[in-house]
Amino acid sequence: MPQLPAFAVDRPIRLAVLLSGGGTTMQNLAQRIADGRLPNCFIAAVIASNDTCAGIERAKDLGLPCQVVRRKDFDKGAAGVVAFSDVVFGHARDAQADLISTPRHGPNDDLGIGVSCLEQRLEVPTA
Repeated sequence: MPQLPAFAVDRPIRLAVLLSGGGTTMQNLAQRIADGRLPNCFIAAVIASNDTCAGIERAKDLGLPCQVVRRKDFDKGAAGVVAFSDVVFGHARDAQADLISTPRHGPNDDLGIGVSCLEQRLEVPTA
């Protein structure tokens, strides 16, 4: 397993987790935090891109705050991507997230997170 980079913070690392489906990455992060394999971290925000994904219920079961920003409420073009990204990352900023975990998607998925947004990826194996 690759080593995560060291962060120069004197407090727990605040994670924001983006989800659009079952929330398995969020569940894995929560398990690794709980069992000490991801020390000095906590999930500060969960942001879902649709209001019917199973991950919302998982977040509630874990006692995690969850916001829903429906991708389909924004235009399909570039302006819609930017507007959607602004709202999503606004929630992450409001939670004072240090890192954002993004869902894994294939080439045909339409999450629409703009590449112009600044993010850091935290890769956690799902197995």
